[in-house]
Amino acid sequence: MENDIFKNMLKISGSTTITQIMGILVLPILSRVYSPENFGVYALFFSISNILLIIATWQYDVAIVIPKKYEDSLSLFFLSILLLSFMSLGFFLIMIFFNTFILNLFRLNDLSRILFLIPVHIFISGFYQSLRYLNSRNNAFGNTAKSSIINSGITYFSQIILGILFLDGSGLVYGSIFGSLLATIFLLFVSVKFISIKSVNFTGIRKVMYGYKKFPTVTTLGNFLSGVGGQLPVLLLSSFFGTVYSGFYSIANKAINIPSRIIAGSISEVSYKHTSDIINDNKLLSTYFEKSTAAIFQISILPFLIIFLFGRILVTFFLGNDWAVAGLYIQILSPLIFLQFLNSPIGIFLQKNRNDILLGWQVMYLIFSAIGLISGYVYGGPTVSIINFSLLLSICYIISIYLNFRLVNASFKNMIFNIKKKFYLKKFLNTGDI
Repeated sequence: MENDIFKNMLKISGSTTITQIMGILVLPILSRVYSPENFGVYALFFSISNILLIIATWQYDVAIVIPKKYEDSLSLFFLSILLLSFMSLGFFLIMIFFNTFILNLFRLNDLSRILFLIPVHIFISGFYQSLRYLNSRNNAFGNTAKSSIINSGITYFSQIILGILFLDGSGLVYGSIFGSLLATIFLLFVSVKFISIKSVNFTGIRKVMYGYKKFPTVTTLGNFLSGVGGQLPVLLLSSFFGTVYSGFYSIANKAINIPSRIIAGSISEVSYKHTSDIINDNKLLSTYFEKSTAAIFQISILPFLIIFLFGRILVTFFLGNDWAVAGLYIQILSPLIFLQFLNSPIGIFLQKNRNDILLGWQVMYLIFSAIGLISGYVYGGPTVSIINFSLLLSICYIISIYLNFRLVNASFKNMIFNIKKKFYLKKFLNTGDI
């Protein structure tokens, strides 16, 4: 079983590595095609979209991997798509009635057409996300890996071409939506074998709607709060200081997340499925948690030290002198991203049915995010906001790691022993072909 887990991680991490290499290669091009303000508008678009995406499916898509019965997983999938369709329409109406207010709030001038693309992006992304969970439920990680490559490849290519054609910077948004659309179509095509419409009926959908009611109540609220907290830098930097500074932050956040996304995304996606299989075996679960965290620490410590020490120099060299502020932000954010990376084996709170703990942590996350950013606006400037934001959220993730260890009865002492005992990257590389 351990080899299967690592192989699945390699499938996802292999595709993630490819997509992140694409990102590294095209970022110097994009940074010269688009201005910091263009990236700020792009970041704001996705901040609003990603926050609303959390409530678009009422988080029923997250539950798709949990049921043992195939029919229940399929019912959750169709329930997610139904809710997604209804909510996307509602968001479109909101954009119509509150268009002027939103434009003025975030200093977007005459970019109303970008706002009307938000519901479109939410629907496509929600559909894609639900399909990914359905494939994870069926251990078809190869499908999601291929779709990720398609998504990133088409997105980056489109953004470069559109950036040359459109002078207002909207190519970043249009290119991303186009890439997501093609990836969703591909994933739907290869997922048809998992989707048996005959196995789904209203009774089954109603059953899972009530059976997993904690997801639309506790889980959705908690994830919405943490989602708002995670997107607050873009939202508040745009509102307080303008989209130029949110552009600097978005590039910094994108660049510094490249190392963690290469592996952390795959670890979290595979771990979520694996922990659901062993959630009732306390000894196996605690051992897995200790080893996973040890492996993540070994893989991440050196890259993040390099980023912390030389982030500004590296960014200026690759992206140009206009992005020096983004390099400074990278150095400031590096401790926070490192702790997020260590926290990547997710799903323990949900699968242990401790939504209450998760909700409490998410409320703290939102409060700390707001305090950090607003204090910078009141007492300093955008850089002070980023420093306070990084410091307070680092504390949040230290608390999260501690709570995860306590919940699965894992030992920090054993984790440290595992770090010294075995070089886990070698294990990753010897588990077979991607």
